Amino acid sequence: MCWWDFQESSKNGHEELTLYEFKTLIDELATFRPRLTITGSEPFMRKDAPEILEYIHEKRLTVDCIMTNGILMSEKIAEAIVKVSPGIVQFSIDGDEDVHNHIRRMKGAYQRTVRGIEILKSAIEHDGKCERIGIRLNCVILPQNVHCLNSVAELAKELGTQLQFQYLMWLDRDRINLHQSFMRNKLEFNDKNICNLYSNLDGLDLEMLEEQLAEIKRFCNKNGTPLFFMQFSDQVAIRRWYSDLNFIPRRKCLEPFLVSRIDAKGNVKFCPLIDYSYGNVKDAPFNVLWNNRKSLKIRSLLKKQRLFPGCIRCCKL
Repeated sequence: MCWWDFQESSKNGHEELTLYEFKTLIDELATFRPRLTITGSEPFMRKDAPEILEYIHEKRLTVDCIMTNGILMSEKIAEAIVKVSPGIVQFSIDGDEDVHNHIRRMKGAYQRTVRGIEILKSAIEHDGKCERIGIRLNCVILPQNVHCLNSVAELAKELGTQLQFQYLMWLDRDRINLHQSFMRNKLEFNDKNICNLYSNLDGLDLEMLEEQLAEIKRFCNKNGTPLFFMQFSDQVAIRRWYSDLNFIPRRKCLEPFLVSRIDAKGNVKFCPLIDYSYGNVKDAPFNVLWNNRKSLKIRSLLKKQRLFPGCIRCCKL
């Protein structure tokens, strides 16, 4: 599988891949027949995203999922999505309208996302692919939205979509420091990105969370709304995820052995949170980077370590 960032926030002076470079990369990847997941920050901030999707379709590559906030959805983008026919198009929703707009720091964000979903639904229905493309709302459970998670279930029912809940990826200061020390010692790499996972979960009401999820399960079962949890749905496991960093649901990471992530600038990585790159597709072919010294070292370390210290709250566990 290949996770692909069409667009990312700029952190340095490197240029994003041009449309020509994207097509060249697609040509190379096509020989491997990968299954693609397309994400971002927000993939449709690239104005040529529909052209990239068109080329993926021409090469008959499989797209498992496209992740978006839906704000920039247009008829042109929706038509390109329908043509590439992903298994899932996932829209991020953070709670009710007020909470969503507050978290996104954007007035009107909620309504623009809802409108984006409606545009895509219309394109899917017009093309007759309703059975092939699933639309899913994805909500990350946060201290700020735990009181209104049921509103996301109500929206999924109203729009006729699937619903998924994802648990917050978080660490305390001690775990972050332990992880950074490990990465410096083993990989001579200063992992600053892991600091973004810091949270003390201030304001998280676990009893309210349990009540909300129980109510949502009943609501979805009654109304026929497909309900998914990214990892597990057991109440005890959910409570321990948010309260006990010694609780690790799966003590092994397989991502570097099965998955590659290519960001918008062409950097090839094994993880979206650990900013460790094997190299750049502008400088070397993908198949060379996939098996170069840096990639093999990551896999060798993980065979021994099973998990890096900062990986204990990864959504892939």
